[in-house]
Amino acid sequence: MRGAALTQALAPAGELGLLRQSRSETVSPAASSPPPAPGILLDYLPPETVLILCEPEALAERAEEYAAQVPAADPLFLPWAGFLEQARARGLTLLEVREADFPCSPASDPAAPPVQIVSGGGPRRRHARRPR
Repeated sequence: MRGAALTQALAPAGELGLLRQSRSETVSPAASSPPPAPGILLDYLPPETVLILCEPEALAERAEEYAAQVPAADPLFLPWAGFLEQARARGLTLLEVREADFPCSPASDPAAPPVQIVSGGGPRRRHARRPR
């Protein structure tokens, strides 16, 4: 049995051309059913995953720019809004992080950056897990 992955590195989307080519090769005129739908990142993440969305507005803008370059009805493309919707439906926690435009209050630690949790989902736990 494999241990849980603590981090995951994702390769750039350069493999997209290879995936498209592979999919087109598996589709033959004699095939009675279409090839299976490709998996997405969310298929490989456990429900207790926390997705940290740094500068979510900028992420949405970049996703919109990318979506404009994708051919209509591309089976290998999932719009950003659909990705976020599926992440929430699967119980993942979405943590939006933004750079603060305001200074720390005098009562707080001036060395600590301000933190504001904007949205979250997924299951709530009463106690943190203990490391094994």
